[in-house]
Amino acid sequence: MKWFIRAVAAIVVIGILVAGGLFWLGSRDGVLVASTLTGGKASSEVVARGKYLTQIGNCVGCHTAVNTPEFSGGSGLKTQFGTFFAPNITPDPEKGIGRWSADDFWQVLHNGKAPDGSLLYPAFPYQSYSHLSRADSDAIFSYLKTLPASDRQAPAHDLRTPFNMRFLLAFWRALYFRPADAVAQTPASDDAPLRGRHLVDGIAHCAECHTPRNRLGGMDVSRSLQGGKMSDGIWYAPALTGDTDGGLGHWSEQDIADLLLTGLSAHGAVVGPMSEALRGVQYLNGQDVSDIAVYLKSLPAAGLKSGSTGEVNDTLYSMGKKIYGQYCAACHQADGTGLDNAWPSLDGNSLVRGQDVTGLLRVIMDGGFTPTTEKTPQPYGMPPFRHFLNDLEIAAAATYIRNTWSNQSGGVNQRSVNRVRNID
Repeated sequence: MKWFIRAVAAIVVIGILVAGGLFWLGSRDGVLVASTLTGGKASSEVVARGKYLTQIGNCVGCHTAVNTPEFSGGSGLKTQFGTFFAPNITPDPEKGIGRWSADDFWQVLHNGKAPDGSLLYPAFPYQSYSHLSRADSDAIFSYLKTLPASDRQAPAHDLRTPFNMRFLLAFWRALYFRPADAVAQTPASDDAPLRGRHLVDGIAHCAECHTPRNRLGGMDVSRSLQGGKMSDGIWYAPALTGDTDGGLGHWSEQDIADLLLTGLSAHGAVVGPMSEALRGVQYLNGQDVSDIAVYLKSLPAAGLKSGSTGEVNDTLYSMGKKIYGQYCAACHQADGTGLDNAWPSLDGNSLVRGQDVTGLLRVIMDGGFTPTTEKTPQPYGMPPFRHFLNDLEIAAAATYIRNTWSNQSGGVNQRSVNRVRNID
């Protein structure tokens, strides 16, 4: 009996030590890099740099609710854990960041910790922002300090138990978060791929959507940028690797740049949550968008295969061919190549050939517009077919375009369409 008691006691002690170690690992302070601001003040060039970074990171998209002052708090990000609300980041001293120092802001971006030491939920993409240099952090902070202050109180997070227990974040962080190299600076001017990676990994935070996550919300870094299901359960962010099935294998550097600046390219169009991201990404300057395109085209194929939802049924395919000719060919053309910069090509389209058909079916059902940008102020739109076509007909149309021209991506069944139709 004594040996049993001793064994249990040993297990308990080991468990406490492991838990304590994980808690320390996930809550410890990161390295503080000295501010680049001379005398705590920023030049006009630094503020302009901060505005640019804030734009291309689309900070306003999360930190602004409809019909409220910009940056005064978000309208809510719905996830399987509950709804997260981005805080007020205007210079208001009570409701915003008016009392913060540049060191506080660096701690938030680089280490994911609030000025009072509390741990931040990774709905705020500090896993990506950790890659920013101290100079970039200081520039963003300097710009935010120039904004009009708002005393709006952003809503508190509305999370399910146990996810509302913030101390548990220490264990999550121990498993999934390591601050990036604290002394990282902007890459050398003669290294385009590295400069592009710096933007993709950092301010553009592409991995936050385009990398698979597990049930606890941890990114699978071993499959970085290989595509991932969005938190809303509706959209799938496609792979950015060199794969031809659902990736950028068929894309040129110019195709990538076109999509980021206009929302349209020869191989696809921006739809879903990426439309929100494009509000900021469209402002990338020529050098930065070129560097991103160079970096993404340097990524090798990961061996991804199209996510076939079933065998291609000949009867369904034939039905889809007729539906395509009746409803789709006028815009997307009989050969699937689209028309100029108005309607995207479906041949080789990443959304069409992707691993997940939810986004494709959603576009067929609900239509929509590509986002308005400075270079495409009046984008063309696609009408919704939810009320014109039944589930079988939509499955047929999707099956046809996924398996015609150069596309060989598997069939779509009626059950998949019905599931998407019933998503809120």
